[in-house]
Parts: sequence; structure tokens; C-alpha cells
Amino acid sequence: MTTDPPRFEFRIFGAECLALGARVQHQAELGEAQLESEDEDQDVYILAPSALDQNCKIRDGHLEVKSLLAYKAGLEQWQPTLDIAFPVPADWLGDELFLTLQAEKPSFERVRYTPHQLLQEIVAPHPLLQAVSVYKQRHHYRWNECQVELGEIRITHGDEALQSLQIPASKEAISAADLNELTRNKEESFLLTVALEAESAAAVQGIRELLGLRDHTNVNYVQLLERFTIDKAQ
Repeated sequence: MTTDPPRFEFRIFGAECLALGARVQHQAELGEAQLESEDEDQDVYILAPSALDQNCKIRDGHLEVKSLLAYKAGLEQWQPTLDIAFPVPADWLGDELFLTLQAEKPSFERVRYTPHQLLQEIVAPHPLLQAVSVYKQRHHYRWNECQVELGEIRITHGDEALQSLQIPASKEAISAADLNELTRNKEESFLLTVALEAESAAAVQGIRELLGLRDHTNVNYVQLLERFTIDKAQ
């Protein structure tokens, strides 16, 4: 379990993020926003079709899960719920992770699992689970009481690469139809993303309004990546 407080989030993907990023950087030049950090991560998300409200990923030698608690005026409130360092005990996987993912518990041949062993021996042969790798380059700004993330990501799924995608720079960012189109190709894909995050919903909504994102659809990572996976149950 973790003690981190829940946070409200709003995220979009697409070419429109390039112009939004320029606006945030301009605010930093004016002193209205502050660049707090830059980082690179190689995350591996574990997806389960019965638990799309659970964001489960491997990052920096840890297995982390955050859970979707609520929706509020277009925002999502997420709570970190699980965080454990590798190697992960098999008992914990069965009692905690698979219960959270609402997936059938497999037979465990090891007492503990490294990230590679978990992905290759447990996730890959599972009839429902999917693993999707996301390489991220991110810039984190503080604007008023809101954290603003500008990111470039590269997505790969399984042994295939996702085909390069052209995401329309529309007002709606990625629509449901656009997301469906993403599933047709399975090669490496590069995307831009902008995210707003704070403990206060009002703080997120304030920056959302300033960026002109009131009518945009909130798309979280699980929703996006689920479109890239193959339904192994078919």
C-alpha cells in the first residue's frame, strides 16, 4: 500500500500538444510557470480488459498501481494503491496484483519474480493480460498550483513495433474514432502528450481553462494503450 494522496488528472494526446507546449513554455518565460524537472522513463504497462480503471506499470525497479477513484467535470481522480520493489513475491502477485486486475491467478513456478520473469513467464502466456512498453521524455512545470507535463512518448507492443501514426491536430485531440484507427497498425508509434495534475480539481480546471481545453476529451494512458493491444481472448 502507499500513502500518497489522490490527485485529479487531465490528459490529451496528439499533434495539438506541440502548440500547447509552446504556450506553457511562453508562460515560463514570463515567470508565470516554472520548469521543475525533466526526466526519461521506460515504463511497461500491464493491461487487463476487466480492470481498465487500474493503471499498472513497471518503473524503476518497482511494480506500481494507481486506481481510478472518481470522475469530476471531465477530470479523473487517481489514487496510488500498490508499490513494491522487484523481485516481487509470488504470494503478493496472487493476493494483491491479480486481485486488483480482476484476472485469473496463474500457477507460479518461482518464489519471487524479476521484471523480465514476470513479463515473460506470467504476463505473456496469460489469456487476457497484455504488456505495452512506453518510453517517455517529459518536462514538468508548475503553473499556479497545478503540475503541467509536456511529453514525447514511444509505444511498442509485444514483439512488433507500432506503425508511425499521424494524429490529427483537431480540437477534440484524439476522438473515439481516432483511437479505433490506432488499433489497425502495430508498429512503433510516437506521440505527444500534455497532462495537468493536482490534488485540487479547481487547480487543474483553472489551467485547463487557460489552455483552452474545456471541450477536449480526457484520455488516460490505460485508454490509449488498450487500443494498441490484441484481444487474446478472441
